[in-house]
Amino acid sequence: MVMLLANSAKAQLPLVQGDAVVTHSPAVNYWTGANSGIVLRVIKTSNTTSAPWGHSWNTSGMTPAGLKPGNYSAGQWTQTDLGTIFGITLDRQPNPNIYVSSTQIYNAGVSYARKVYCLSGTSGAKSLVYDFGDAARSLGNLKYCKIGGKDYIYVSDFQNGRIYRLTGTLGAPSPWVIASSVMINAAGNHFPYGLALRKMSGGAYRLYFAEIEQAYPYGTNKICYIDLSSTGDFTGTIQTITTPTLTLSPTTWASYTHDVPVIADMDFTADGSRMLIGQQTWAGNQTGSSSNLFAVINPHNSNVIELADPTGTDTWSYSGHNFPAGSAATNYKNCVGGVCYSNNILQKGSNNVACDTTVWFTSDYNVLTSPSQLVYGIQGMSSNGGTEATSILVDEDEDIAAGHYDKTYLGDVEVVKAAVDCSGCTCGSWQSNPTLNGNPIPGVPVIMHPFPPPINPGTSQNKSLIIPTNGTATEYHVLQDYPIQFVQGNVSGLINANYKCGGKNCSPSYAWTMVNATNAVLGQDTTQQIDLSKFNNLSCGTYTLTIKVKCGGGDKFCDSQTIPVTIICEPPSCCKATIDVALKSSSISAVINIPNPNVYSTANFNYTLNYNVAMSEVRVSVEDFKLVANSPNCLNCNNRPVTWGNILSATLNGTVMALTGAGAPATGSLPADYREAVYSTGTPLAPNSAGLNIKLSLPAVTELSCCQVSAYVCLKFTFKDTQCRECVQMVCGSIKLVPTGGGGKDDSNQKTESKKFEVFH
Repeated sequence: MVMLLANSAKAQLPLVQGDAVVTHSPAVNYWTGANSGIVLRVIKTSNTTSAPWGHSWNTSGMTPAGLKPGNYSAGQWTQTDLGTIFGITLDRQPNPNIYVSSTQIYNAGVSYARKVYCLSGTSGAKSLVYDFGDAARSLGNLKYCKIGGKDYIYVSDFQNGRIYRLTGTLGAPSPWVIASSVMINAAGNHFPYGLALRKMSGGAYRLYFAEIEQAYPYGTNKICYIDLSSTGDFTGTIQTITTPTLTLSPTTWASYTHDVPVIADMDFTADGSRMLIGQQTWAGNQTGSSSNLFAVINPHNSNVIELADPTGTDTWSYSGHNFPAGSAATNYKNCVGGVCYSNNILQKGSNNVACDTTVWFTSDYNVLTSPSQLVYGIQGMSSNGGTEATSILVDEDEDIAAGHYDKTYLGDVEVVKAAVDCSGCTCGSWQSNPTLNGNPIPGVPVIMHPFPPPINPGTSQNKSLIIPTNGTATEYHVLQDYPIQFVQGNVSGLINANYKCGGKNCSPSYAWTMVNATNAVLGQDTTQQIDLSKFNNLSCGTYTLTIKVKCGGGDKFCDSQTIPVTIICEPPSCCKATIDVALKSSSISAVINIPNPNVYSTANFNYTLNYNVAMSEVRVSVEDFKLVANSPNCLNCNNRPVTWGNILSATLNGTVMALTGAGAPATGSLPADYREAVYSTGTPLAPNSAGLNIKLSLPAVTELSCCQVSAYVCLKFTFKDTQCRECVQMVCGSIKLVPTGGGGKDDSNQKTESKKFEVFH
């Protein structure tokens, strides 16, 4: 009783790794006609330590009794709720949801519904994903994929020969929508059935599908593909892949004359190098009958086949692995169409996993003796191939008594894959130094002692033998650092790393972290390109940017690169030179804005610059500007750049200085915003004095005599000597804006009160 309760508890939802989901529609006993109504079951395959080779893996309630957890079916997994279903796909949730599609293949329950349902992976509750509407033919199969951060389900349709792309929200009760579709054949007499998605290099996806004809012998076993865009849409043209001959001759076994195979399901290994194909036998036109039995299942003429494409060129050949389906009595040609790879190792516990280690497929006929058993369900083999004797056999309705079997009513199978790094990726090497704005950052060797264990061998980590003074050889670890530095407030640029992983279709993934001198994390991300502008506000000091890289899944990083970042402040007073900035004259023209709202006032300043060393560059910039009034009502709405301390012009010794700022608007226009004037002609200024004139624009003011408005302006004078060392002088002053009666004329009462002071950094 304890064992029975334990097994029963194991079989319940939520769906977890190793669970095989199978369609069984409708669960009709071939001989007795008994109908359980169940169309979907979950079979636990994660822990198969108690499963025998070559015999039915029984539950405690079967004869003989076994240790397998009982198969599970939720309350809404019935023909009444879901109709007849074949196709299965699973999303990528921790407890994945199940998606199923309507079918017409079961002879005793023909349905032409065309619906896709979602069954919760935690509760089993159903919700309608999409209803294509009833028609003369049903749906084929379906596959889920997440591309570009969105969820898609691709559905093949027998009715019109299209493959649809549905999009929606995982597990949501609201129906999904058709995002797009593709017609696989212009003539309209070919139809898609089995589907599979293959991940290509660079993260792209390619959708493969089996193409069949409407009429017997159905043009069986032709496989095509179409590329998918970064948004999951169909792109390019449909291509037919190169395969060995997959078509079987119509069977003549017993009464099943002229029955032919079609490809109902496909699956790829994680690295995309192998393709598993599940054929399904369809009833051909029987002898003496002219009826068209399109998409009606019959047994005993369909295989499980594995193809290999190690070069990634879609030129496929047999992999050399054999997967005989069912018993020798029917030549091992009993696949019902459902196939998939699994990461759980057969006859091992739940934690014994490896990438694509197992193959499961639906099998219509396993006749076993000692004891006598008739197993109709799923068959598991090593992905390297096997025999019936080296298979694990599970009966789907858990009834293996003679005469009690569900021939021609099995369907598809999908297994929840265990979390294993199946990328096929291996660590590679850095292809170059990291780059800053496309330019390689020079590397600096760093020797670490004693020799530490490496993160993982890579080109940036080397071993060297250093001979100390005592003559004993010591092994050191030699790394490369890539130091960069910026002036405070000028941190910018894009850093790129360039790593190449080993293995096929393997792209690196990056993780970078910026820390300060105390290892406090200031920023981290998983992008390949790093925008340094986000660190523009860092204080002066030293920081470390570390870029780690890994190939494939898992938590193991292959290698790292270290970029020491130094933020330096502007240097102190650059030289011993005596520098003086003296205001010699000024004139102010304050303009009222009533006649013309677009006018502005002006201020004209003449300075004498004295310096006793040669200067290669002189810059003057507006560093601060604000308006002060005795009442807020005296301030107009001056919201255009030209009215807020814009530089209209500047000359040094009569030479026009270049203006920098907004750049595009013409000088003096309302949108103009020039904040710096630069003298840098390439000819240094000899030690002497120079005359600098600068003209600024100021706001227009009100004509009210009771208003007292002043503009406070700070100008920064920067001198650069011939050694590229800079000195700074600041000149600040208050400008009274008092218009005269006519407006626009100088006022003898207007004063420019200025003071100057040195600013040391």
